[in-house]
Amino acid sequence: MWTDRLLCRSRPSTTSKWNNLLGMAIARCVSQRKLTERVWAQHRAEAAQFLERGDEFRADEKVIACLKERAALGAYTEIQEYCEEVIDNLQLIEQVKSKECPQELKEAVCSLIYTALKCSEFVELEKVKKMFEKKFGSDFVNSVSTNLSGIGSQLLELLSNPVPPRPARVKYMVEIAKDFNLNWTPATESTSTV
Repeated sequence: MWTDRLLCRSRPSTTSKWNNLLGMAIARCVSQRKLTERVWAQHRAEAAQFLERGDEFRADEKVIACLKERAALGAYTEIQEYCEEVIDNLQLIEQVKSKECPQELKEAVCSLIYTALKCSEFVELEKVKKMFEKKFGSDFVNSVSTNLSGIGSQLLELLSNPVPPRPARVKYMVEIAKDFNLNWTPATESTSTV
């Protein structure tokens, strides 16, 4: 703006905007991971208490919560890695003259767009998504949200948040019982019931 030039204020470069927003997203990943680790540990301890009391039903509910928190931990790690990959390759993004996303960054870019759509706590990534839209076009962003194209399969799996199957939950209960030195074994029918 002309007043900025008069007052000798410079607008931040696009590269610094990318760096700032992606850096804030990385910081959010770190803080969310710490919070999620505490919640995950609490759910594990509660599941162990229920197993010790013989309340397998309530322990199963806590195990479902544990496994969802563990998936969230993995998702935060993936998101952070995608942010770092984009930061490391900002020069490549800046050099693109067409509306074509560089193939070597497509998974990272698509995964961050998907995260912005799926995880409302990442307000920075909503702004990054808009910057991607400006850089690569709305058709590109729409194809990610509509077709889930280009998104990392691991991130898709981690953010899908399905209830784990019963055998996986029982296996995790056995692991918790072992970690908390509990003398607990699953009932025979609980391992085969889905």
